[in-house]
Amino acid sequence: MDVTIGRRERDALWELTFTLLASVGDIFSAVDAGRVIEARELRLRFWDLMGLLDDIGWAVEDPGEEYALTMEPEALMRALLHLQERASVLLREHAEGRGIEPELLRTAAAGCSACGTLLVLLAGEGDPGAPCERVG
Repeated sequence: MDVTIGRRERDALWELTFTLLASVGDIFSAVDAGRVIEARELRLRFWDLMGLLDDIGWAVEDPGEEYALTMEPEALMRALLHLQERASVLLREHAEGRGIEPELLRTAAAGCSACGTLLVLLAGEGDPGAPCERVG
């Protein structure tokens, strides 16, 4: 299935991806502590997120307006689920009064919306021809 996202969704997914990639050092910590299974799970998570960056661009600023998501559907779904989980944690922390920065809060809300819409499309329940911005 061909899925294309717009600038707003790209930027939200990019920001959330890099909040998760900040913990890539956890792989070393897990291996060092003998937690090999955990290290492998983290590697898969980071691999999927890096695959998403291959589609949406690695740079903070990217000149594109539309981004085709070419990843295998299963890998894309895993990446989106990880991002949605991260966005949900940030929104929950805000609801609990933990003082999330306004920009990060906007990113979390936009990311949660984009991930949800894309997951519905990938599950075959949405219109793949509808732009993410109009559905979300």
